[in-house]
Amino acid sequence: GIGNFSKVAEGNYVGIDCNKSFISYANEHYGAKNKKFMVMDAKKLGFDGKNFDKSLFVGMLHHFSDEESGAILKEAMRVTKKRLVISDMLPTRGLNLPLARKMLIDLIYCMDRGSHIRSKEKQFELVQKYFKIEKFFRYDARMGVNCLMVCRPLR
Repeated sequence: GIGNFSKVAEGNYVGIDCNKSFISYANEHYGAKNKKFMVMDAKKLGFDGKNFDKSLFVGMLHHFSDEESGAILKEAMRVTKKRLVISDMLPTRGLNLPLARKMLIDLIYCMDRGSHIRSKEKQFELVQKYFKIEKFFRYDARMGVNCLMVCRPLR
């Protein structure tokens, strides 16, 4: 992404994205001695194993197929020592929301470039191959409904 989540991280932070313009923006606006941003493919990270205490995936898994998400999660398991935190969209189907709000959220989801918005159960199915899900929260993210998972690598 564009690096805005680096503001909440204390200590060293490395942000990656395959989009060069996102990384340029992140380096220009959030880059610092302890905050670096790199163009990189999440399926093949250029880091040693267990290089990071914590990893954070925000709003990214719905952009990838199950196969691609599996490769990304496997790579995250390889480089993460302690925790992975995942935040991603949940579908609105079946949620008890006012019709106008549901229509607005559905419009925003349609405008998003991701076409793999998964149910909680499908997200769990993908993640549990590589991580133990220790906590799960469903939360209202203003323009959508998201989930937050706190996970521990299986290996």
